[in-house]
Amino acid sequence: MKLSEELGQARFLAILRHIPKERILFCAEVFASRGGKFLEITFDPSDSETLRHTGGAIRALRQEFPQLHIGAGTVLNVPMAEAAADAHINARGLVPDVPLPLAEGRTVRQLGCPIKLSDCPAAYRHAGYPEGWHTEAVLTGLGYTAEEIRDLSE
Repeated sequence: MKLSEELGQARFLAILRHIPKERILFCAEVFASRGGKFLEITFDPSDSETLRHTGGAIRALRQEFPQLHIGAGTVLNVPMAEAAADAHINARGLVPDVPLPLAEGRTVRQLGCPIKLSDCPAAYRHAGYPEGWHTEAVLTGLGYTAEEIRDLSE
């Protein structure tokens, strides 16, 4: 099966953001044990310590969980925001205005997908929700009980 088809059939994609390095493998283990296949780690490229940690985390995840598709993304910082004003970047649609899910009629400019695929173009339905917004629903959908979710949050 093509990667694009597999991604299209995936129920969800996990994004690990601001997860302490000692918890990343645990989070990936829980994710993989519940049928997850796509995992992304975000990082701030201006922070050399985070950058070193992210590379090591990705290597460890790939070794421990070869069945996962693991990607890495960057967190928007000031230099990246300044680059968004570049005419070439805007002409390629790399900084789309994306609707905010909790503020009807408002949008936010975000980094778009730099890869242009004719069979499955990027779609920007809405910007991200606040951190943790869907955690309970996702964990419930994966079969966790309310008590187990409470235990994980402590």
